[in-house]
Amino acid sequence: MKKRKLLASILTLIIVSTSTTPIFADTSQKPIDRNPLAPSLSSFNLDNIKTAEELQQTNSEDSAEMVLLEFAEALSNKDFDTYRSITDESINAENIPGELQDSHEGMYNYKSIELIKYKEIEPTDTGGSVEISRYNNEYTDIHVYAAKYDCEVYEEDVFFFNGFNYVICVVGMDDDSYKLIDFKKPALAILGDNARFYEEDEAVQLFIEKQRTFGNIIGSDGELLYTNRVPAEEVAKAENKTLSEYYEENPVKYEMERYNGLDGQTVEEYISQNPIEATSISFDN
Repeated sequence: MKKRKLLASILTLIIVSTSTTPIFADTSQKPIDRNPLAPSLSSFNLDNIKTAEELQQTNSEDSAEMVLLEFAEALSNKDFDTYRSITDESINAENIPGELQDSHEGMYNYKSIELIKYKEIEPTDTGGSVEISRYNNEYTDIHVYAAKYDCEVYEEDVFFFNGFNYVICVVGMDDDSYKLIDFKKPALAILGDNARFYEEDEAVQLFIEKQRTFGNIIGSDGELLYTNRVPAEEVAKAENKTLSEYYEENPVKYEMERYNGLDGQTVEEYISQNPIEATSISFDN
């Protein structure tokens, strides 16, 4: 129990990924009734959640939220002219799009990306990853959304992985039309309650982000892509300690060294059998 609490604290305090480089669809998923990171459902803003299907039915082509759907469809259809016309140049790399398209870098790493659901939130719900003042010089009527996308990427890495991705999108008015002006994937653990969906699919991203803090960059299939971790043996030797002494003084480091793949299981399969061990967060009622 003490170790799990310690891991939960580490997860909350350390996982911080606010990259502006971005980085299965069941929209009927019921929210989880209870989660240690959120003591009640009253502040989750769950009534504000809309699905992509509901958005399509509104026929609000000029609305800010429609951009969440349109940019994803343009990327998936390889309609890069449309994509660049409705996104900020900081996202679409307007000056060198051809090079990035060919090498699948940045947002062009998405082979397909489909909006599943979303809700509008406040900038203060994003754990400090969104500062509206950054956009005020160029855009007006700025909106911030928490969104769930189903993604397929050309290559998984520290920012990109296949399957459900929970992201923060910022949309603003540029002259007479809305654009996607930021696309971030801050760690779920730092977000406020209103920016979370509290559903079981989030556990995959939580696990991947937790392993990232340990220096393990893994894909959704559970395979270790690469590691930034300095082996404990080297650290212990530098501190003139045996490995046992080092682990005894640094119990969390022991957990960091444990990951050697998931024995052929995907992350989703693993966490369904080990929800607490996988994420340090219980998804049980």
